[in-house]
Amino acid sequence: LFPGAGMDSPLSKGQTFKAALERDLDGKVFQSVKLSTYASLVDHIMDNFSLRPFTAATPLRVDSQSDTYGAKLESDLMLSDQPVEAALEWRRNNRNADRIVNTTGALQSLLWPDITMNEASFAGETAYDLSDKSRLVVGGRYDYVHVDYGRANDAAPAAGNRTPNDIYTQFYGHGASSQTEHNLGALLRLEHDYDESTLLYSGLSRSVRTADATERGLANFMGAGGATSWVGNPNIDPEKHHQLDMGFDITKPVWSFGGSAYANYVEDYILRDSARSQPGILVNFPNADIYRNIDAFLAGFEIRGSWQFNPD
Repeated sequence: LFPGAGMDSPLSKGQTFKAALERDLDGKVFQSVKLSTYASLVDHIMDNFSLRPFTAATPLRVDSQSDTYGAKLESDLMLSDQPVEAALEWRRNNRNADRIVNTTGALQSLLWPDITMNEASFAGETAYDLSDKSRLVVGGRYDYVHVDYGRANDAAPAAGNRTPNDIYTQFYGHGASSQTEHNLGALLRLEHDYDESTLLYSGLSRSVRTADATERGLANFMGAGGATSWVGNPNIDPEKHHQLDMGFDITKPVWSFGGSAYANYVEDYILRDSARSQPGILVNFPNADIYRNIDAFLAGFEIRGSWQFNPD
C-alpha cells in the first residue's frame, strides 16, 4: 500500500543471482584475484483499483521491469614493490514501464521507454608511506556510460498520440538520443597515526554520478497539456562532486570515538524541480516535475562512538 500516492503495488517481485570466485596468487605482480557476477531481475506492478476502493475516473495499471546484470574483476597487485588495488567493472540496466487502461488494455503512457544504460569502469588505489606514521592514499576512477532509448518514438495513443520524444521536446526543446559520457574521479587522502590508537586524516576527492533512468527519461504525461506531468531530461549532465573532508578516529580496547566534517561543491547537481520556465525549461506548469542541473554546496559533520560496557 502507498498512502498518499495515486497507486498501490499488488506485485513486487525481485530475483537476484550471484556468483563469485576468489583466489590467492603467488605471482610477482598479481597477489590475488576475485571475479564476481550478478543478475537482478525486478517485476513491479502498480494500479489504482486492486488494493483500494476504486474512485478514479479510469482504472490504470503500470507494468514495469528493471533488469540489471553486472560483473566485477578485482585484484591486488604489486607494481615495483608498491601495492595497488585495482578493479574492472561492467553494469547493464534496462528499464521498461507501460501504463495501460485496465479495462481495454490500451496503452496510456510509456513511463520508461526501454532505457538501457551500459557502464564500464576502471579504478585503482594505492597508499604511499611517507613515514612510519604517515601515508598518502591516491586513487583514480574512469567510468564509460552509454545510454539508449529503445522506444522514445513509440506513440502512446490514449495520451494524445504523444511519443516520449514529443513529451521531452515540449518540456526541454529536445528529444532523446543515444548518449555517451566519459567520467573521471580521483582521491588524495593524507592519513597520520597520532599514536597507537588515534588516526587523523584529511582528503580531497572528485566523484561523478550519472543520472538514472528516471532522471534522464521518465515520460509521465498527465493533466491538460501536461500540467501535472513528471518528465525526465534526456540531456541532463552527470553530477561532479568536489569534496574536502577531515576527521579523526580513536580506537581503544573497550570504546571508540570519531568525527568527521566535509564541504562538497557539486557542479551540475541533478535537481528535481517544478516547471516554472527556468532556463532550459519551456513550460510554466508549477505542478509538473522536471529535472535540471544547478550548482550546489553541501556541508556537514558526523560524530560517532561506541562503548563495550561489559564483556558480553
